[in-house]
Amino acid sequence: MTLFIALFFIPTVTGQFSVSVPKPEVTAALYSDVLLPCTFSLEKPQHQIKYVAVIWRHKNKQLAACTFEIITHSIKVELKKSDLERNNASLLLKNVSIDDEGVYECYVLEAPNEDKGNVRLRVTAAPHISLKPSLVETDVPTIVECSAKNFYPGNITLEWLVDSTPLLNQEHQQLCPNPDGTFNVVTHYNITAGGGQLSCRVNHESLEGRPLEKSLQICKPSLSVSHRTLLRSEKQNVTCKLDGCLFSQVNISWIHNSTTYNESNCKNATECSGTVALMLPHEENELTFTCKAEVEGFDKLLTEDVTFSLEGATMPENKRNRIFIILAIVVLVVVILILLFKLCHKSSAADTERGAKSTQDGGNSIRPILRTIQNESRIERKPLLKRAGKATFRNQSATKKGKTKQNHKGQQK
Repeated sequence: MTLFIALFFIPTVTGQFSVSVPKPEVTAALYSDVLLPCTFSLEKPQHQIKYVAVIWRHKNKQLAACTFEIITHSIKVELKKSDLERNNASLLLKNVSIDDEGVYECYVLEAPNEDKGNVRLRVTAAPHISLKPSLVETDVPTIVECSAKNFYPGNITLEWLVDSTPLLNQEHQQLCPNPDGTFNVVTHYNITAGGGQLSCRVNHESLEGRPLEKSLQICKPSLSVSHRTLLRSEKQNVTCKLDGCLFSQVNISWIHNSTTYNESNCKNATECSGTVALMLPHEENELTFTCKAEVEGFDKLLTEDVTFSLEGATMPENKRNRIFIILAIVVLVVVILILLFKLCHKSSAADTERGAKSTQDGGNSIRPILRTIQNESRIERKPLLKRAGKATFRNQSATKKGKTKQNHKGQQK
């Protein structure tokens, strides 16, 4: 009797039954796992989960349940007994899809008490941004493309910017749905990039106020070849080099008659080279190869046709004849010019010499002629001079005689 009375007076622990949802709205990334929160408190905590039923529903469909400590659920969701024993009825939802969006009901029963709480699940998918081409050649008109793919929900903005300033007359964006419920959108712009930074900026609610911005590389890719002459019957390495940009991936190959001789691959490099070893046979004097560069993100295929010539090789007959004709013409012209120059120089020199002599001796250049004339005149004048001399002598004698006579007469007087 005493024992019965003691047991009767053991106090019974009681509480207040309730169901609580700590976060009434939960956001989950597409294809991720998310925990939908739900907790409860019992009127009689000693009951634990023996006398408790927990049921999760979505769109009037039961997803998981725990009754009399027996848990039922699918591979899509999970209820943990260890959590239920701590009054935690949260549901783990795996591999979230867009169809999983909506309101989830957490129902808890402790007879005669029952209650429920609702959790709204929102699904988002961040856009995957790509630019095409990702490399734009300087000063070349190019249609650039910015695409955002596999995003959810559909509210999104894309805009082109140069040096962080939005461009005018941007293309209208049209959503394109995907089978999994996500969306794609593409925008284009025709631009001739001469400088500055061209970028595409994307804003979406999955980015939580941090817009994504992706820039295009504006540069001038260039192909060059190490040398274009080869020695006969000697293997030599010839290198084709691509530079001028930062290349995410490049494939360089040497091609001859549709046959690829060598390939080289580079990633994240500012310079990429491809080398081929060439040995030309005796019967060939020229050989043409093509260096081809395929650049990821660049729509234009870069090629360089290279004609290798042999050092010391015999030229083809038609080419040799052309060269001989050209050389003969050049030589002939040079000879004619030299002859003309010599003739002109000799004539001018002779004239200059005559003028100089006449100037220096005051006419000495005609002295031989004058002497000849003088000699001839002397010869002709000799008889005349003799006659003139005799006449002069007679005259002088007569004069002397006259003077003598006069003197004599004077003396006589």
